[in-house]
Amino acid sequence: MSSEVDSFLTDFFRSPSSASFPGFYLLLTIITIILISGPKQVFASHDLTINRMQHYDIERVPHGSRNSIINLDLATLSTLSRSFAKKCVLIHLVDLINSTDTYKSLITEPSVGGMLILVPKSFKSFSSKLRSKVIEMENFMISQVIDIPIYFAHEEPQLLSVYDEIISLSTSKSHGSDYSKFFESLTKSGYKLFTHAAPAKAISAPILTNVEATLLGRGMEDQLPTIMFTAHYDSFGISPGLSFGSDSNASGMITLLELCRLFSKLYSDRRSHPTMNLVFLLTAAGKFNYLGSKKWMEEQDHSKNKVVNDPLLTISLDSLGHQINSDQIFAHVSKAPKDNSQGALFIKNLIEIAELRKTNASMVRKKINLANEVLDWEHEKFTIRRMPALTVSSLPSPRSEWRTSITDIAETIDVEILSRNIELIAESLARLVFKLDDISGSSVFREDLAVSRSSVNSLIHQFSSQSRAQQVLLTSSSGSSKYKVSPLLSTLSSILKKCTKNTRFQHYKLDEREPEVVFFDQNIVNVSIYNVKPAIFDFLLSIAISFYLGNLYIFLNYFSVIQFLVQSLKFKASAQNGVAMAKSKVQ
Repeated sequence: MSSEVDSFLTDFFRSPSSASFPGFYLLLTIITIILISGPKQVFASHDLTINRMQHYDIERVPHGSRNSIINLDLATLSTLSRSFAKKCVLIHLVDLINSTDTYKSLITEPSVGGMLILVPKSFKSFSSKLRSKVIEMENFMISQVIDIPIYFAHEEPQLLSVYDEIISLSTSKSHGSDYSKFFESLTKSGYKLFTHAAPAKAISAPILTNVEATLLGRGMEDQLPTIMFTAHYDSFGISPGLSFGSDSNASGMITLLELCRLFSKLYSDRRSHPTMNLVFLLTAAGKFNYLGSKKWMEEQDHSKNKVVNDPLLTISLDSLGHQINSDQIFAHVSKAPKDNSQGALFIKNLIEIAELRKTNASMVRKKINLANEVLDWEHEKFTIRRMPALTVSSLPSPRSEWRTSITDIAETIDVEILSRNIELIAESLARLVFKLDDISGSSVFREDLAVSRSSVNSLIHQFSSQSRAQQVLLTSSSGSSKYKVSPLLSTLSSILKKCTKNTRFQHYKLDEREPEVVFFDQNIVNVSIYNVKPAIFDFLLSIAISFYLGNLYIFLNYFSVIQFLVQSLKFKASAQNGVAMAKSKVQ
């Protein structure tokens, strides 16, 4: 029986080169399967959606984070220094805004391969000082070109739990021997973040879309004077996915929509149908140097079948509902309008009516700075083309911080202030359109024509509940004349169509050869966060397995030699035992 077993083992462990499928490789395969099918290194995972930092080029100048892929272990600010491997830093926004030096050190730190910044779901509890720090940090970040991927996410329970666990694991202490502490450091679990994203690439031939509605005056509309209202519908913040823009410029959009609703009632009544056209234009890419306005003017220049003439006055609406400067409203111009012009009369009406409503209205004059990468106000685009224009806003300056910030949310808007400003603009326009000289009379917009505060409030929350960054509002095309617009634009068009049938989309494909702006994709991505063993554990485990398999290979490949040595040692031991026993008998 013993000889049969020895024969089987000898055949099974024969040299790898002596058969087509030797026992060595069979055993090696079995051992490998056992090893890799043991306890999984991934214990739990969280699947989330996060938002990448801004990434665009404007006038060939790059901005923002240029990368989108992360597959790294997570670390907090306090645990980053304990590792030599690259990490993705998980950090709260409030910990980052205390000093720009913290951010500078992170993006230049060799061990930092990415960042995930946790943002509060609401900034309502933030003081004005804290908000200013957030905005300062946003402005600094967007002014840099950053190679590592940077993402933002709301402080969801899953992410807060991961953050707290990383902190607790890093601060936990072992109470055993030095060996047990070392072993714990090797086996202690961590977290890895993996983005389900492709490398960010430029969006090919992006399509911008304006929404235009027209209230035609009584008479030959192509011969009547025209006044146009504009408001850009896009928003801007450090991350496209978190750019809600409640004041800039949801408030401007709502003002335009409400003005169109109010005046549509006057235009639909033969007794109050004036001899003036009104155009309401919601423009794209306002945060990218007002490209939508530029494209509209270019189309107007080349159009042979204009429905209406070029406007005698363009009034842009921007940031009209913020709680700050609650008793003020401003008419911004690049140069003072001529006496008795439409612009001068509108501003005069606005100042006088505001005074009756115990509100301070004034004209602010500021020259256009063509050296700026982006113009300050939308009306400046029209002024450059020698078209009379102005901007009405509750902000005294275009440099107001929150116009390009993720802190511009619904909580910052006062419905009463916004509704009052809509009334002031509507009354000023009515006196201009109907040539009413007596401003001391009763209000035109009252009772059935009053501003709907409930509608204003509803629209604020509707438009502030979703990102309106231009990158996520681009129109797609499936053919030469088939366009698919975003849900927001469909909503805006539906609202305007209730006021006038003369509502249309205007689509503009940007020139790829000399693009004024380049948008990049991968702005909102899905990620998985896994609970895993540290990388050093995998490394040491690989060394141990390699050492084991190497020894096993030597043992199996030289089995006959090892068997001979073992038998020799056994024979030698037996001989020594025999000699010892013989000596003991002799004694």
